[in-house]
This record gives sequence, structure tokens and C-alpha cells, in this order.
Amino acid sequence: MVRNFVTNFSPTYGTDNFSGRAVVADGFKQVPVEVTKRSKGSSTYTIGKKVTQLIDAVTAFSARPLTLILWMGGLITLGAMAGAGVLAARGFLGLPQPVWGWLLVSLWLLGGLVLASVGLVGVYLARVFTEVKQRPRTIVRAVYEGEAAHDRIVAAGFPMKANLDINSRLIF
Repeated sequence: MVRNFVTNFSPTYGTDNFSGRAVVADGFKQVPVEVTKRSKGSSTYTIGKKVTQLIDAVTAFSARPLTLILWMGGLITLGAMAGAGVLAARGFLGLPQPVWGWLLVSLWLLGGLVLASVGLVGVYLARVFTEVKQRPRTIVRAVYEGEAAHDRIVAAGFPMKANLDINSRLIF
């Protein structure tokens, strides 16, 4: 690993076991390295470890599963309301309606509301957790100081938004 990667990565990601997405998100260049396996023995990863790693990979950097739960709960609730509307319309028209229909609709309605509530609380907690981590939004690649750096940056065509003196610091 490169020193710049270690110093920027270590303090911001704590004890997360899954760091693959973090490396990509931070913008560090990845180079594939071919490794020859020394032994042909069986893997030490059991099915349980693989499932745990899969769950860590899905939940480590995204609240999308929680958002999907929220939407699924909303759709189930809307479906139950539509079913209640159909049963009510059948009642107003004098058509026979099954008693178990109202029981089924009420169960689906309550289940959908509970699922949507859990998803909403989960999304809220995911946002709070993201803020508590205090991961940096950007990583400074290099700090250029002095007039020579100013001249190189102007020659490279970067737009300058302020007049810089010799002791200015330019951060990218």
C-alpha cells in the first residue's frame, strides 16, 4: 500500500471489515496483482462467513436496502388500501363479500404500515450514522506552496479565482 492511502484511509473507516467500496469511493488508483496460490487446500471461508461478508458489503456504504424496505412497505399499504376499496365497493353494491377478505386486508394494511415505519426509521438512522462517522468528503492529494507552484498551476490551465502572493497555499 502507498503511504498516502494508509494515512488517509486508516482514521476514517474505523473497524469496517469490508473496505472494497471505500477504496473506490476515495479515488485511489487500483492495480491488479496476480497471486499464485501456494496450497490447493480447502477454503477456510464457510457459508456463514460468506453470507456475513455479503451482508457487510451490501450494508456498509449504502442505505439503499433500507430505502427499498420503506418503498415495499408503502406499496403493501397501498395494495391493502386498494383491496379495502374493492371490498367496500362490493358492500355498497350489495354483492356478497367474504368475511376473511376484511381480515386479510387489515393484516396486509398493518403489515405494510409496520414495514414502512421500520424502513423510515432505518433510513433516518443510516443518515445519522453517516454523519457520525465524519468521513471526509474529499482527500487532499498534494499541497503546493510558493510562486513556482502558482506558475505551474496557471500554465496547466487551472482557473484561478483569487490573486495569490508568494506565500499562498494551493490545495487540490
